[in-house]
Amino acid sequence: MRKTPKDLNDLGDKAFYGINQEKNIELAYTYYKEAADMNNPVGLYNLGLYYYVKEDYKKAFKLFKKATDLSYSPAYMKLFDMYFYGNGVHKSYKKAFKYVKAAADTHDVEVYHKLARMYEEGIGVKSNLEKAFEYYNLSASNNQVNGMYGLALLYFKQKNKDKEHETAYYWLDKAAHMHHVPSIKKMIEMYDQPHEYLSKKSSLYLDEMKFHYQEILAKTKDLDALILVAKAYEEGRTYLQVNYQKAFEYYRILHELEVVEGYLGLGKAYLYGLGTSKDYDMAKDYLEIAASRNNGQAKSLLGDIYRNGWGVKADYQLAKEHYIGAAEENQVDALVHLSLMHYRKQIHHANPLQAFTYIERACKQESPKAYFWLGLYYELGIGVDQDYNQSIEAYKKAIQLGNNASRYKLAYLLYRNLKKQSISKRKTDQIFEEIKILLLTYIETVDSDNRLKAMYLLADIFKDPIYSKSSPKISRYYYELAAENGYSKAMNRLYEIYIEEDIQTALAWLQKACDSGLDGEAYYIMSLIYEQGLHGMTKDHVKAEKFLAMSAKLNNKLALEKITFEGESNGYSNT
Repeated sequence: MRKTPKDLNDLGDKAFYGINQEKNIELAYTYYKEAADMNNPVGLYNLGLYYYVKEDYKKAFKLFKKATDLSYSPAYMKLFDMYFYGNGVHKSYKKAFKYVKAAADTHDVEVYHKLARMYEEGIGVKSNLEKAFEYYNLSASNNQVNGMYGLALLYFKQKNKDKEHETAYYWLDKAAHMHHVPSIKKMIEMYDQPHEYLSKKSSLYLDEMKFHYQEILAKTKDLDALILVAKAYEEGRTYLQVNYQKAFEYYRILHELEVVEGYLGLGKAYLYGLGTSKDYDMAKDYLEIAASRNNGQAKSLLGDIYRNGWGVKADYQLAKEHYIGAAEENQVDALVHLSLMHYRKQIHHANPLQAFTYIERACKQESPKAYFWLGLYYELGIGVDQDYNQSIEAYKKAIQLGNNASRYKLAYLLYRNLKKQSISKRKTDQIFEEIKILLLTYIETVDSDNRLKAMYLLADIFKDPIYSKSSPKISRYYYELAAENGYSKAMNRLYEIYIEEDIQTALAWLQKACDSGLDGEAYYIMSLIYEQGLHGMTKDHVKAEKFLAMSAKLNNKLALEKITFEGESNGYSNT
């Protein structure tokens, strides 16, 4: 059965482009030649392409010209390319225009935008904006994204801004949603450096819309956009809620594209159960691949796996090795963990000087967590001379960078220093106000047991007579707030407050502190009550000894001193 020109061109295409078979342009030639011999325009064009690839431009030109005699638009456009770029012929914009116009006259909607651009910029023809608008409109109206893009840019150049810019925005947005990359990038640019059309929009709206188009760009598999969008969903933004499932999907796409951030993202997802179930083995596998590609964060997370024993036997030395690899990339979490492993003596040859050195390196990267530990090291003299002023400055820097835990530490240090200073009443009150604001902010922003310590410290400062705004009522409020939330030290203070006015309430708070099993001070007070028969209680030396021993076991200083003193006294009396 004789093959039709379409059959021959299809067979030629498979060989020419290597579609489901090995590429073979010589075999393609035989099919194209047979179709061309039938005076088939597609065959003539394809045979012309064969010669074009072989750089026999003379034969290619003749074949393209024959195809144009049969009004075949792609042949016109190939002649356009040859004259526009000077391939095989002398460059001529005028002749290039002639052929693109001829292609457009065949009603080929895919070439309208190119003709429009020639008219717009006066390439090979006198500039004619009216014609440019006409052909851009024809292209855009036929759902051609390049036409939409060109039309939008041309509208943006017009004087009647409000109306024309609105039309421009419509076409640009439509092209962007059809995944036309230049249109998407133009929309991102418009929201990133707001175009006058958007001048009245809020910054939050601009950020939200910019991200909207970045996500569209990510769907074209643009690597930078994929990474940006994945991180945004993982971390959240002011304009975007955290969505671990979406982050996981974008990291999965990055992984399929063999991008290291994809391996890292999936490793984190499986490690912490973000958007998927926890799977330490999977996490370790992905992170090891990312680490092998020199990703510092992956190395640091492998350190976390071995330090915490997540799916493996805990091994501080192996954790240290991974952290050192990450530290070579200046990975801040690794630097902090190396510092803490030295500080906590979790590794061989732990050294406080090394602890301080690593935390200083982390601080150079403006890490809020690192500045918190730097403040603590200066406060306690870890690897450096003790320096409360340096400690205060470090805590302030940590707060500035967003570390809320430093608010309590700074408040505590300021209060302790204040008690040792001799300064004016005005300056004293200023420092008290600073402490109060630090503690109140800390209580509002931190969700941990340390909030109770902050409440307790607030109660202490309102009890302090050197504070001009001291108030027993406010002090009691914060002691009660801390005590009601289970802070035993506050319960002891309420015992002291109530003992003069309500013995039963006082003893109830003291008993509650003892019931916590964590408060040596409460046990010591209870031992004195039974020893001396205070508050109407019957003396009971057995109970007194029991509570004293429990207090000493919790390292209460007064209990330890009393036991030592009584032991020495008994020894003396027996001599």
